[in-house]
Amino acid sequence: MAAEKQQGNPWHEAEQTRLLFKAGPSSIGVSMTIALLLVIMHWPFLPHEPLLLWLIFGILVSAVRGALLLTFRLAPELRPTGWWRRWFLIGVILSGVVWGIAGGVVFPQQTVSHAAFMAFCLAGLCVGALAVYTMVPAAFIAFAVPTAAPFIARLVSHPETEFHAMAAMTTIFVLALCFISRRLYHSLNDLLALRTENELLHHRANHDSLVNLLNHGAFRRHLDNAVEVARADGTGCGLVFVDLDAFKRVNDSAPATCCLNGEPRNLERQCLPIGV
Repeated sequence: MAAEKQQGNPWHEAEQTRLLFKAGPSSIGVSMTIALLLVIMHWPFLPHEPLLLWLIFGILVSAVRGALLLTFRLAPELRPTGWWRRWFLIGVILSGVVWGIAGGVVFPQQTVSHAAFMAFCLAGLCVGALAVYTMVPAAFIAFAVPTAAPFIARLVSHPETEFHAMAAMTTIFVLALCFISRRLYHSLNDLLALRTENELLHHRANHDSLVNLLNHGAFRRHLDNAVEVARADGTGCGLVFVDLDAFKRVNDSAPATCCLNGEPRNLERQCLPIGV
């Protein structure tokens, strides 16, 4: 029920996006580490040109994704939440394409052991993606499908029965991960909805609903805490009074609004920044 109340809530979607971007660097780091290890392992046995081209493509995709993550960390307010999510998903799809090329074209599966090794690598990447992209199931699907589909198609096209069995097992494994991703999403979404609601209640209890500034009770608590810290440290603290003439006209002129991801929102309904 908590999750249903948050559908379409910009605070909730913004926090989902923040968690998605927060986990992004780890996925890029793990992906590039595995890519380098695969190239190093196959360097003595495969033509160097396709290995280098594939690795360069993977590095370029990771660089673009990294730039997007850095931009979001430095200035998330530059774009609305939907824009960040859309481009994050595009980056995830490109990363899946990189690994799809690896399993479907670059690395050999002449023997069952070769195919099993590649299946192990791709399955490990999908499991890691499950942990990273759980908050947005579309992100996991955007990675898992282009990653596994070319590999499965290559196994199916092989004449030996063992490869067909491995293709079936890989397909079942990926579908199971998609189902698990959906279940985890609902569980974590409920927890996030409760957290968002608690943050909203905390904000309303400590801020004036009109101007979104600390109310009298919250101000006194901050002031008392500052005095106690100053006494404990043997230092001092100061209080500055600012007299604003005719400020009542500002209060009475219009409902207070703020800006969330570049979009004006009503403070009472939509503008609580998570963690404030």
